[in-house]
Amino acid sequence: MNWGFRIPLSASRRQSLQGATTVPAPRRRRLMLLVAASFAACAVAQAAPALGATVSIFATAASTVTEGDVGSTPAASFTVALASPVPGQTYTVDFATSNIVGGAVGGVDYTIVNSPPSPPCGAPSSCVTFGPVNFDSKTININVIGDNIDENGEQFNVILLNAVAPAGDPTFGIAAGGGSVTGTILDDDVTHFTINSVTVTEVDGPAGTSTADEELAKQVQWLEWQLLFDHCCVHAIDLAKRSPKP
Repeated sequence: MNWGFRIPLSASRRQSLQGATTVPAPRRRRLMLLVAASFAACAVAQAAPALGATVSIFATAASTVTEGDVGSTPAASFTVALASPVPGQTYTVDFATSNIVGGAVGGVDYTIVNSPPSPPCGAPSSCVTFGPVNFDSKTININVIGDNIDENGEQFNVILLNAVAPAGDPTFGIAAGGGSVTGTILDDDVTHFTINSVTVTEVDGPAGTSTADEELAKQVQWLEWQLLFDHCCVHAIDLAKRSPKP
C-alpha cells in the first residue's frame, strides 16, 4: 500500500529552505514528528472497521392481545427493523418464541415458533428478510390460543437469532439489547356460578328461628363452598398445564 501526504509550509519557510543543503536540527525534528503523526492517523483510519447494519425487534400496542375463547387465535404482532443497511445487500434473521417462568406456555397459550439452528432461515415461516432494495420494517405475528379458563394475564418472549451477514456488510448483527421482546396475553374469562331459586314457607321454629332463615344460611354456606371449589379448580388446571409432562 502506498501512503501519500503533503506538509504545508509557509512562504517564508519555503524560501528559507531553498538552496539549503541541510535542514536545521530543530526543524528536522518537528518535521519527523509531523510525518510520524500523519502515518499514525492513516493507520488508525485504515484499521477501524466500518459499523455495519443492525437488526432489532420491538413490541407495539398490538403485542398485547386478549386471548378469547376456545377456537379463537388472535395474533400478537411485533416489529422487526433494520438500521444502517448497505444498499444492494440482502439481510436475513430468524425469530423464535420462548416461555417465561410462571408465564404463558407454548402450545397451550400461544403457538410455538421454533427456529432451526441450521441452516439459518431454513424455515420461511420463522425468517425475516430485508433488501436488496426494500429495507422497510417487517411485522411478525404470533398466534394466541384462546380458552375458557379464568386465569391471570400471561407473557412470553420472542427472540431474534441467526443473523446472517452479507458479503457487502460483514459486521451485520443483532443490535445490543434489541434481540428479545415480550408479548402479553390478557385473560377475558370469569368464574360463573349458578344459584337455584328456592321457595320456602316461613314457619317459626322452637327457638324462634324460621325455616326461611335456615334455608338462607344453607344457601350462603353452599355458595361459599362453591366459590372455594371453583377457585381451587382454576388454579389446579393452571398448575397442571404448566407442569412438565413425564
